[in-house]
Amino acid sequence: MNCCDYLFNIKPELLNNEVIVDSENGRRYTYRALQIAVKKFAKFLMDKHFKKGATIAIHLYNGSETVIAYLACQYCGFISCIVDPMFKPFELQYYLEDSEAVCLITFLKSKKDIEELGMDISIMHDTDIDTICDVPDGEQINSEPYDIKEDEVSIILYTSGSTSKPKGVMHNVYRCKAHIEIQKEIGYTFTKEDRLVCFVPFSHAYGCVDILFDAMEYGACVVMMRSFQPQKLARLIESEGITHLFGVPTHYSQLLRYETILPQLRMLKAAFVAAAPLNHITAVQWQEKTGIYLNEGYGLSETCTLTIFRDESIEITPGNVGKPATKAAKVEIADEEGRPLGQNEVGEIRVKGPNVMLGYWNKPEETGRKLREGWFYTGDFAYKNDRDEFVLCGRNTEFINVAGIKVSPVDVEAVLNQHPHVSEAAVVSQKDEMYGEVVRAFVVLKQEKTLTERELIRFVSSKLSSFSVPRSITYIEGFPRNNIGKIDKNVLSKY
Repeated sequence: MNCCDYLFNIKPELLNNEVIVDSENGRRYTYRALQIAVKKFAKFLMDKHFKKGATIAIHLYNGSETVIAYLACQYCGFISCIVDPMFKPFELQYYLEDSEAVCLITFLKSKKDIEELGMDISIMHDTDIDTICDVPDGEQINSEPYDIKEDEVSIILYTSGSTSKPKGVMHNVYRCKAHIEIQKEIGYTFTKEDRLVCFVPFSHAYGCVDILFDAMEYGACVVMMRSFQPQKLARLIESEGITHLFGVPTHYSQLLRYETILPQLRMLKAAFVAAAPLNHITAVQWQEKTGIYLNEGYGLSETCTLTIFRDESIEITPGNVGKPATKAAKVEIADEEGRPLGQNEVGEIRVKGPNVMLGYWNKPEETGRKLREGWFYTGDFAYKNDRDEFVLCGRNTEFINVAGIKVSPVDVEAVLNQHPHVSEAAVVSQKDEMYGEVVRAFVVLKQEKTLTERELIRFVSSKLSSFSVPRSITYIEGFPRNNIGKIDKNVLSKY
């Protein structure tokens, strides 16, 4: 098996369907044309005589070149390690060294940038891919895609590293196939006429697995955007006939600020949100203004994304992400001793199944802490309600211990976001001599709205117990975010 099977095993009648549209450079690939491009670049890579299992780092923005490089590495039996294109040369060093990359495919071209890497590594550029693929009769690889074994690594995706150094999550085609089976079980599928937009970074499983392989499984098309731009997205929805939108909560709250693009948003067939807690008000406003629900999912890079899903509904309870897959994977809530818990008991979410990662690259101790007796312990705490829906409470590292009482940041943020003048809120812990920790809040106000700290604290006090009320509230213009758009609380706590 090989991840390229999604491309090369497409039904013959779909070969002339578009699979990739690059909104940045205008390149358009049918399934047939992408097969040829991948085989051309695979031949180029094989001629470099890298060993099977060698790591190729891909440092490119979302685009057709990224897809070609990614799949060509898979075809040859190399490890694709897609890293955030926002990383500067100095930041790249860690990922190249940690992944033991032998080659870097990058958009960086200046001599200064390459020298700053300070490494003896083979360098290729995004323009090399276009040059090779544009040769009409260019030579193609004549072998079949490498047959990846079940315990072999073929993809490395790095965690955000919000609490420690980023770790390389190891996956392969078997994990990606299990992800597809979960999608089918929960009923989130596509048709050959569907067109999915991808502006979430390809360095995250959300982009390079969840969107790309899901689309290829059904013969659908992916419209690639280099970054999230609301007005450009609206134009693409209309001109490219985009049917499915994927993002994090912040993307949707930003889209709702643009009244002029609502007609385009109403053309969508479906919208999906993941990677961070969804604000109830955003969910309500999205449904009211576009006529479609925000379908919500929960998953991690370590579980090859989606494991829990909620669709066609709006939940009042903050953190409700729906019901888990039960056939393609097993999802439970367990206590500190590893015992499964019943309804309305808070514990740690754990996942078992073929979708779970092989482990962390070159980090056996960290792997052993997270993978125990076949279960992956997510670090996310939740409970099952009376309908067996999972309700997130926060990560075990995010809970705020106020005089021995565990405060869920999700609950506090939900109340802050209920105030009509608040655009977005985030909560972190703050050290305190008397209580050990107290709640500290950061808030972005809506445009042209004013609100004093005292007024907002009074509002929260009317809805939450005293130990959950923020000790202080700081108003800021915008939040620090990681590469996928989630609020970076590690950075925020240093403010």
